[in-house]
Parts: sequence; C-alpha cells; structure tokens
Amino acid sequence: FTAAETGLIAMGFRTGYLRVLPGNERAVGFYRRRGWSPDGRTKIDDRFELPVSEVRCSTDLTGPSNRKGA
Repeated sequence: FTAAETGLIAMGFRTGYLRVLPGNERAVGFYRRRGWSPDGRTKIDDRFELPVSEVRCSTDLTGPSNRKGA
C-alpha cells in the first residue's frame, strides 16, 4: 500500500481515492490507520451481474504523513 501511495505522489496526484464495500469495517479500519477516510461519496458498480454499492475513501497526499507501515 505504501508503494501505491508513493506512486500516486510521484505521478503528481494530490488526492487519493479508493472504494470499499459498505460494512467492510476491517478494510475501513486499515485505510483509516493509513490516513484515508470515507468522504460521503458512493457509487454503484454495475459491471457485474449483481450491481455492487461502493463507498469512496480519500486522503490528502500532500499533507503531513499520518500513514503507518511505511
């Protein structure tokens, strides 16, 4: 995950976004510990037979690093 964040920064991104399934508290906890948090945006991914609702998480990649595990 650290490599992905570093890569986003190296490519010039200032904000990072990812999506997680609602109720996946284990994943949300992992992302929160790394400085990411749900930002209120959702999306229905309808590429599959059954559409999937996803919650967007984001982080400011330019701010002071509060990500752990680096």
